[in-house]
Amino acid sequence: MALIGNVDEYAISINTNDGDYIPHFHIKDTNFNGNKFHTCIKIEKAEYFHHTGKENILNSKLRKELIKLLKSKTELGITHCEYLVATWNNNSNKKLPIEIPMPDYTAL
Repeated sequence: MALIGNVDEYAISINTNDGDYIPHFHIKDTNFNGNKFHTCIKIEKAEYFHHTGKENILNSKLRKELIKLLKSKTELGITHCEYLVATWNNNSNKKLPIEIPMPDYTAL
């Protein structure tokens, strides 16, 4: 997993060497290694990408904190959203344009 950032006790990450063709990222609890809370969200649109063991739903507080993190700048001077896309592109078969706009994740 490549860590994109943390929101409270949740880690936002991309699977390394993800050959999947559905661009997505993971949000899971850091205290229980994803055993208590784990979900996936699509990068290109504000939709969950549920699959076995990754079916949780964000509450409104976590959704707001995720959006705040993704809009904030990294130490590299790019947003966490841009970093998320670049990390996906480095670890997947399906590439996305780096300038892809962030979906309206308030719609989750």
